[in-house]
Amino acid sequence: MAISNRNVYNRGPKKGKLKPKSEWVDKPWRVNYPEPRNQSGRADKSFRTKTEAEAFDTKKKGERRAGVYVDEKAGQQLMEAYAWAWLDSMSLKPGSLKRYQSVLRVHIIPFFGTMRVIDVQRTHVNTWIKKKVEHGYGKATIHTMHDVLASIFKAAVLDNVRGATPCVRITNLPPRPTRSNKKQKWLPTQLQVMALVRAVAPRFQLAILIAAGCGLRLGEVLGLTVEDIDFTNRTVRVRRQLSIECTCGDACMQTTKSPSSVRDVRMPVPVAEAAKAHIAAGYVRTL
Repeated sequence: MAISNRNVYNRGPKKGKLKPKSEWVDKPWRVNYPEPRNQSGRADKSFRTKTEAEAFDTKKKGERRAGVYVDEKAGQQLMEAYAWAWLDSMSLKPGSLKRYQSVLRVHIIPFFGTMRVIDVQRTHVNTWIKKKVEHGYGKATIHTMHDVLASIFKAAVLDNVRGATPCVRITNLPPRPTRSNKKQKWLPTQLQVMALVRAVAPRFQLAILIAAGCGLRLGEVLGLTVEDIDFTNRTVRVRRQLSIECTCGDACMQTTKSPSSVRDVRMPVPVAEAAKAHIAAGYVRTL
């Protein structure tokens, strides 16, 4: 790497004969540095002052010592373009994809969209979080926004678009919610469950009983078939779920929420008897 002043006249045999180009007048100081993506393996950048050139040269030398390569050209792209390109590269379930799209469209793009990727600083992220807190967003929602933004910049670092992520030491970020301070869920009593069972049509009663008796999610209950019920051992095999967040826009069968969600669940005697009656009545399509 080297720093030079292109406004200095040639000092060879033709001293004083070569005049600087017009574009060198405003930014005469040039830094020549390695650029792996260029065919020549080198690149240069111009600056107005020698101080700016020396600072850039020091930065590049530091990156070289640390084994970090930052693509200066890629860092010039706008956050909006990079964020959507990042999302397009992700393999997400339909529900997660919609949630990420919403976070980008409503929260990240309006604030960071017109900024260059390389220009976003920790102060910008801190200010953004501060505004979200002032607007009354919940802790969990703010952490979701921040997690998406942090994932974008983590990808930017791995893509050599930035040398480091600005999503560090964000002092305005509220404490992450824990199970102890989350709102407790309401659980119906046995009398309330049975009242609900009696209030619906017979073909839907088993769904309520399995959900309450086996602790399955709604999608898991609707994803059951006759083959998933083992009456001998009184167990229910959970291996898929019915999702309404399919890319086709209609409900469809999908894998469970996570691999650990595939499981065998014990089925109480009353629920097993209700399942037998349900099958005998010809309601097998609702299992």
